Amino acid sequence: MEQQAIEAIIGAFLPIIIDFLNRRVDDSRIKYIISLIVCLIIGVFININDITISNFLASGALIFASAQTVYHTYWEKSDIRKTINQ
Repeated sequence: MEQQAIEAIIGAFLPIIIDFLNRRVDDSRIKYIISLIVCLIIGVFININDITISNFLASGALIFASAQTVYHTYWEKSDIRKTINQ
């Protein structure tokens, strides 16, 4: 499987993890920063064998875009999220 596809799939599952990490955070700016940092860290791990600034930033950006898309199109208003956050 191509690396970009793997990054997009990982990003699709990240809203669950990021939501858990942001559970006790009230400030939306801090939540945004936490989600960005998580995506960049995963970008580092994906490119651990060939780590360059451009590689990990590109991976982090794709993962972040995927995570944000899934969050805003599905996860934010899903019944599963409401159940988990109770």
